[in-house]
Order: sequence, then C-alpha cells, then structure tokens
Amino acid sequence: MTSIGKASPESPSTVCGILVTYKRPDQLRITLETLGLQTRTLDALVIVDNDKSCTAQLIAETFGALYVPAGENLGPAGAIALGFDRALDAEEPFDWFMVLDDDDPPTAPDDIERLVDFAVQRTKRDPRCAGVGLVGARYNRWLGKLERIPDSDLVGPVLVDYFGGNQLPMYRSVAIRESGGPTAALFFGLDDVDLGMRLRSLRYSLWIDGCLALEKRRMHGRLGLSSLAARRSFDASSLWRRYYSTRNTIAIARIHGHLSSVVITSCRGVAASVQAGIAFRSPGAFRLNLVAVFAGIRLRLGRTVEPTTDKTQVRSS
Repeated sequence: MTSIGKASPESPSTVCGILVTYKRPDQLRITLETLGLQTRTLDALVIVDNDKSCTAQLIAETFGALYVPAGENLGPAGAIALGFDRALDAEEPFDWFMVLDDDDPPTAPDDIERLVDFAVQRTKRDPRCAGVGLVGARYNRWLGKLERIPDSDLVGPVLVDYFGGNQLPMYRSVAIRESGGPTAALFFGLDDVDLGMRLRSLRYSLWIDGCLALEKRRMHGRLGLSSLAARRSFDASSLWRRYYSTRNTIAIARIHGHLSSVVITSCRGVAASVQAGIAFRSPGAFRLNLVAVFAGIRLRLGRTVEPTTDKTQVRSS
C-alpha cells in the first residue's frame, strides 16, 4: 500500500482513505492537493476509478496513492466496497478507513486531525464505536425517513445512525470486516445509510462531534433548517438519480425499517411517479419511477438503469 503522507507521531491510529473518482480529473487533483495540506495527513490512500482513466491513474500515482480501476461504472456504492476490499487486504492492517469523494475536499486544514483525535477519544470511552464523522443524522424506522439532528442538540458527542455522504466519515476496520462493508448492489445513493444501519444492528455506535458539526453548519449557512429534505427539480439529468433514490429508499425501509415504513415510502414513490409524469408530460417518466417502487419492494438491486441523461431504459436482466 502506497502512502500520501506520514501519520502524526502522537496519533495511535492509522487511517487509510478510500476515494472514488469518475471523470473529474481536475477536481481529483485539487482534492489530493488539499489532502496533502492537512495538518494530519492520511497514512495511505486508495483511489477507485469508475471510469478507468489514464489521466486519473497518472494523477493517483503522482500523489503516491494506490490506483484501482473498477473496470466499469460500479457507482459510488460498488466503488467504495471495492476500495474497502483492497484496503482490508493490506499487509499492515489499518485502524480506520476514511471515505472520500473526488470533488469534496476537506474545508478546513485540520479536519482530519480533529476527526482522528475525536475517534481516539470515543473508542476509549466506547469500545463499540464503529465510526466518527463530521455530519450525521438518524433514521426513523417507522416512517422510513432521515431525521436531522436539531442545532440545539449538537453539544459534545452525538449518537447518530449514519454519516452524511462526502463528509469525511471514518469507520473502524474491525467493524467494516464484521458488517461486510457497503452494499455494492445499491449502486447509487443511500449506501451510507444502509451501512450505518447495518453497523447499528450489530450493536455498534456511530458518533459525530456536535461542536464540529455545528461549526460546519454555520460555515455552510445551514443553521436553523428543520428537515433533511431538499427540493429536487424534474430535469432530464435527474431521472436516473430519482430512480435510484426511490428504489433504494424503499429497499432500505424493507431491510431496516418496520412494515409501516415500507408502505409510506412506497406511497411516496407512487406520488413521485405521478409528479414526474406530469412534469415531463411523458408516460416514460411515470413508468420509470413506478418501476423503481416495485424494484425497491422486491429488492431488485444492482445497476438496472443507465446513469445517463438520455437512457432511461430498465435492464431486463
């Protein structure tokens, strides 16, 4: 395993980054440069390329990272799972894995240092700590929805059910081994929720630093929000994303929630199908989202819709 930096001499933990990239070489380079400027750098970095790009490989090798071509677009879920597998096979085992994205570098120079310090503190007080992160939320098993932690509750360590995507989540290697890591078949979206819920079902705990989380909300102008829900426009580029969002939301409700959550998320999916059909004036848009509903109920996962703006045909396999 090649390294992109040396661990802090005072740090008792080793951290390997798992970074997924896809057709964004400029952003990848910026992210790697930012990682190299952290006050506490990673001990190793695995870059999984969903595009098998020579440019991405050259950039990875320039920064001393281990380049892993996925061979095909595995989606974020599949690529992260592949990265975990490669990191777990390292001759010298790592204590923690940090999940990264090619266009979301750390926003402060000491983000990694503060997270590692927080991880060390939490594992001393909580042997079942499986991960720490900058941003997290809770999952309502009855309603099948994600619930934001109120600003007023962000004081000290805060227990959550999952870490927000692209927010430098760190997972203990022992917990990843036991849980099996991310569910690659989810392909796109909510794999972080599924991983968090599986860790919680194994009686592991996930923590965020409330003070750090509040600091990030203030920095990004997200104080005072009451919900995690974001408005989504019905543009052509979001059809396939909406498919996976609907399907995976229902699938996670089936796996981790109560029957009521499956019913509620399915009804939401049907309503979204009608909304898409009206917005596009297209029966195809209606059918695609409706197929997502039944796929989620039946747990028909995998890459079943092509992630492009012009191909919305469901695979027959």
